[in-house]
Amino acid sequence: AHVVVWALDSELYTLVVLAGVAVVGVVAGVLARGPAARTGAAAAATVATGGLAIASALSAGFRLEVAAFAAIAVAALSALTAAGLARQAEGRVALGVEVPGWWLAGVGLIMAVSDARLVSLALACSGVLALAVALRPDRRPAAWAGLGLLQFALWLQLAISNVTAPEAYTASLSVAGLIAAWLARRRDPGVSSWVGYGTALALTFLPSAYAAWNDPGLARPLLLGVAAFAATLAGAWARLQAPLILGGAVLVVTAAHEFAPTLAELMGEGPRWLPIALAGAFLLFTGATYEHRLRDLRKIRRLIVRMR
Repeated sequence: AHVVVWALDSELYTLVVLAGVAVVGVVAGVLARGPAARTGAAAAATVATGGLAIASALSAGFRLEVAAFAAIAVAALSALTAAGLARQAEGRVALGVEVPGWWLAGVGLIMAVSDARLVSLALACSGVLALAVALRPDRRPAAWAGLGLLQFALWLQLAISNVTAPEAYTASLSVAGLIAAWLARRRDPGVSSWVGYGTALALTFLPSAYAAWNDPGLARPLLLGVAAFAATLAGAWARLQAPLILGGAVLVVTAAHEFAPTLAELMGEGPRWLPIALAGAFLLFTGATYEHRLRDLRKIRRLIVRMR
């Protein structure tokens, strides 16, 4: 560590010393007998390799934001090496390689932060790397980190492209949430649909419904109505409360918002007594079939309560 600090005054010395530390770390990791020494040597070799990659990129004239991908490349190499060591029952040494690799990936993200497009690409690369690590049976939770990084990369890229449609930001989360809820209910059918399906659908339906109320066009309300209708049918078929109620509510609200101006215009062009007559006819019909409607409502309520 002292030699590396002393060598920072010279570009050539920095490259030579970092390369030397990396080689010494690899040799010590192979020859050392104690697991603690091997783990420390592996960590030192990984950090030195990452520093060498960054210094080499900067020495070649690349900008700091571009040199960040050298650190991410070393992180990918460390993940691959750690997987190989883990298969050889070298768990502690594998951690000595893997943990500094993730640290280098974080350093790469920080280095690229001044360029929005490059940091979006760095987030995407780190997300793909995390998903690759999650292929290992003992690293399944890394998939959540990978999905999160990819989601942040998508959001940042959408913001750079001046995309303001809320569906572009929420649709991917809703799809992931629906898949996770389906997998959770396969393992435990007793899980409430509101925990998974309700949250996932609300992430897109609610912002989209709000945007549809202020959208003079027809495309968004039409697509939202189709999606809500599909969710309603799926909820009724699978006997799930969340898709049925949430989809039905969004469908009714969207349809009412779209048809209300047309109905008001028709009422305004017709005779003044027409709204009163229609309201009276509706009340008369409701009163005449009150008991039957009440039984139907109670039956529907029982069916919904039995749903998950």
